[in-house]
Amino acid sequence: MSPHSMFARPFALFAFAAFLVLPATAENQAGAASSKSAAQEAPVQLPALPPVGEKAPVLILENDPSALLGLTLETAINRFGPPKSVSVVRGLEPWQDDAVFAYQGDYSLFWFRDRVWQVRFGKAYAGPILGLFMGDTQDKAVSLLGPADYSFPDSIAYDLKGAPFPVRARLYFADGKLRDAYVYRSDF
Repeated sequence: MSPHSMFARPFALFAFAAFLVLPATAENQAGAASSKSAAQEAPVQLPALPPVGEKAPVLILENDPSALLGLTLETAINRFGPPKSVSVVRGLEPWQDDAVFAYQGDYSLFWFRDRVWQVRFGKAYAGPILGLFMGDTQDKAVSLLGPADYSFPDSIAYDLKGAPFPVRARLYFADGKLRDAYVYRSDF
């Protein structure tokens, strides 16, 4: 492991956490600091955390999660509350590293810069994903969504229509059952 890669993940996580906590100074087009002081700006109101020992309510997302792609950090926090964990996922290239917000209910939001670019649903997710539920068969997926646009040994993928950018859903199967699903911008 190179010294650079040894510090990349902790630094990336620290930098992202600092982005969440430290206030930013707005700049106008000329590059000068905004005339508003930090005290005049309204802080983001975070949802209240449950009492110690109690779990936060599990949210079920829309049937078509492509609507979540492009959410801003503020919108995601206001809508879903704070994540149960934040991590960094290493991509094949340095620019592909993602910050990941994992939520109770087994879904995760993947961030590129300041927008959600991918949503993941794990095997414990209880809601519908494009009409499918975890544990459904590949045959059911094909009957609901039609023939797959892409087939892989462990998964099938569909190009979804209707978004202002290319969106793809990739469904992973184990032992013939849906176990993992990703909905993501396919133009990255």
